[in-house]
Amino acid sequence: GGTPTLGKPTGQSATLSQSEMDALVAQIRTCLVLPPGAEEAGVVAKLEFSLDAGGGVIGQPRVLETPPDQLSDAYARAALRAIVRCGPYSMAAGQTIGALFKASAF
Repeated sequence: GGTPTLGKPTGQSATLSQSEMDALVAQIRTCLVLPPGAEEAGVVAKLEFSLDAGGGVIGQPRVLETPPDQLSDAYARAALRAIVRCGPYSMAAGQTIGALFKASAF
């Protein structure tokens, strides 16, 4: 489900195990509706979101890099909606998650 990176830019790293990260990605995947053609094109979205102590999303997730085309933009927006819709994420409570989501991985 992408190449997840954990922690804040300040150097505070998260403590998610690989199985916890896999569970987080699997939970998001259940809510993601891929735009037509996204999987075949292998589009990616670099996203970041923060979770409160209960695993709820704090504020709005954000796109870290501007998508280069319409299909990538549609995929990034779909992934953002999935992150908000699928919480809470108890396995990652209190963390800031940065991840590169690949359409082919979902």
